Amino acid sequence: MYHNQLAGQIPTQLVNVKSLTVLKVNDNQISGSIPLEFGNLTQLQRLDLSSNHLIGEIPKEFGKMKSMLNLCLADNQLKGIIPQELEFYEVLEELDLSRNRLNGSIPKSIELDLSQNLLTEEIPSEVQSLKNLQKLNLSHNRLYGSIPIAFTSLPSGIAIDLSNNELTGPVPLSSNFENTSFQGNPGLCGNFTGLKNFVQLKSRRRKITPFIIGSSW
Repeated sequence: MYHNQLAGQIPTQLVNVKSLTVLKVNDNQISGSIPLEFGNLTQLQRLDLSSNHLIGEIPKEFGKMKSMLNLCLADNQLKGIIPQELEFYEVLEELDLSRNRLNGSIPKSIELDLSQNLLTEEIPSEVQSLKNLQKLNLSHNRLYGSIPIAFTSLPSGIAIDLSNNELTGPVPLSSNFENTSFQGNPGLCGNFTGLKNFVQLKSRRRKITPFIIGSSW
């Protein structure tokens, strides 16, 4: 049902199909809030509601969907705190909440994109516990403070984007930063010699826009 110019709100009848495993209604004109009844879809593995006109908060009932592998709510008008209940996703591989107005703490997943939101905090050192992380995008937010030394414990080869925030201080020396973008953080400093794919810091600051854990509006 994706890319079909569907309009109106998500029908509650749809979220009562308990055996549903995949639901893609992205790239439509769907509006309103996300029904709390989504929590009833305990077999759901892939949910894509991106590129619509959804408003309100992400229901904490989402935490009941323990089979979730891929969750994409990007490019909507969602706001509020990212539910802590998302931590209950034990098999989650990809989480894309970019281009919204979300804030709160960083949940765990394989590919984490929280760009273009309203995250205004220091990067938590607990990010080192994301041992299976392959991609981390926290760009275009308002993250401040220094880059935690715990980042050096992240898996080798991980793609990291921390660009366009308000980070300051030295960049921890690690080979893990070879596929990392720090541009748009003029307060950062350090010696980046030997980082082949490192995106050089730029002193010119761009307007904050949505990406992984960023400010989008």
